Amino acid sequence: MSGACAYAFNEPLLFPSLGATAFLIFETPLAEVGSPRNTIVGHLVAIGAAAFALAAFDLLDASSALEAGVTGARIGAVALAVGLTGGLLRLLRSAHPPAGATTMIVALGLLSSGREIAAVAVGVVIVTVAGWLLNRALGVPAPVWAARA
Repeated sequence: MSGACAYAFNEPLLFPSLGATAFLIFETPLAEVGSPRNTIVGHLVAIGAAAFALAAFDLLDASSALEAGVTGARIGAVALAVGLTGGLLRLLRSAHPPAGATTMIVALGLLSSGREIAAVAVGVVIVTVAGWLLNRALGVPAPVWAARA
């Protein structure tokens, strides 16, 4: 599914975080980190934190780190995005490690347009729903939304 999303949206950089998300959904379907709640909340927080960090460092319209190189502002944006993502996910009790890849990809400017950000969000939902459906079809009692504490 992560490959299909990357192909459908023509965004190969969806692979790092969506591939890791799919892995958690299938390897730890009953754990909090692999639950639909943590998956969706984790990636949405990551996208929001990265967008905030880009705005804070005036990088919303800047070229990506691949095009412009790594600058002090870019390092600051990535550090802020990762810190915010980790802190907010801790507060929300929504740990999802692949969200770290999402926040870095966005903060580095590798996926930055509205269309690209939407592709990430839609891809997360597609992979989450497909993983949940497949787990259920295979008899795994994956939680509908949140894992039991």
